[in-house]
Amino acid sequence: MGSVRTAPAVAAEDFNRVLRRLRPAYALLQVPRIAAERGLDDAEVRGLVESRIQSRDVGFLGEPRVNVLELNLALDALTD
Repeated sequence: MGSVRTAPAVAAEDFNRVLRRLRPAYALLQVPRIAAERGLDDAEVRGLVESRIQSRDVGFLGEPRVNVLELNLALDALTD
């Protein structure tokens, strides 16, 4: 019998950090869908996404990302 491979354990903190961030290109691809679902203009949603793009840490570490929690809170504020 072969051995069973297990995925490396991921700390909950690291997993949650990954879920809260999204690559800008992927977030921008979703703009039309999000705008339609929330009844907003594409340009308005695109502006919210672009304003929440965070740069690389210390200028060169990591990748640019969008903070999903902040974006969702901003979207909620527009639709409430």
